[in-house]
Amino acid sequence: MINIVTQILLYLIVLVMLGKSLDKYMAKVYEGDKVFLSPVLNPIEKLIYKIIGTNNYRLFFL
Repeated sequence: MINIVTQILLYLIVLVMLGKSLDKYMAKVYEGDKVFLSPVLNPIEKLIYKIIGTNNYRLFFL
């Protein structure tokens, strides 16, 4: 019984820690700041925009 409770608590702690990290990362992405994946993903994103034929790098829907 104690083993099950320990596993659940450990799972919840890891889940909260990952949630906070993802929250900070997503906030930077949505604000347009550079993140550690920017050098890798920006060229791919630009290529996709080129393939679909859009002229604007940043698309604003609001």
